Amino acid sequence: MTDDEKELVKNVYIDKAKIKLTSCIVISILGLLSYVIPLIFGNFDFGLLFEITTLVFIFIARYFMTQYDDEHAKKFVIIAMIPIGWLFIYDLITALTFVSNVVDLTVLGYSFFIQELLTVLVLSGLYAAIKDLKKADNPEKYKESTDWFYERINEIKEEDNNK
Repeated sequence: MTDDEKELVKNVYIDKAKIKLTSCIVISILGLLSYVIPLIFGNFDFGLLFEITTLVFIFIARYFMTQYDDEHAKKFVIIAMIPIGWLFIYDLITALTFVSNVVDLTVLGYSFFIQELLTVLVLSGLYAAIKDLKKADNPEKYKESTDWFYERINEIKEEDNNK
């Protein structure tokens, strides 16, 4: 494998991770918006700090991905996973201490469950970005899957041209 091919495979996987981080940014912003109404009524939640910290580290990782620096990007994605993981644990502890019966569970409402779903989605998106960055780290090992990807695209284009 030539150096140009290695660089191409590395860039493909970094671009894939960049797309996944963009979705994490959108989901994190939606999660931040869920804190606005309680803040208006004077209810501060420390989860807001965890969400903001995660979002800052995601933006830093995305910046390094635009520079195609996979090493620094990987570090900041891992660092971004720490506060969102703590947020998940914090919310679970809050739910366990607050809920004593089914009525308390309904008081928590849909917003709590939607917020937890967003947290899980951000965590899974960050994990998927880490997997792609690991593949960018070793392009020779993962060249085969990118070749398959481009071969499939070429087959689809040929089928469209034959129609």
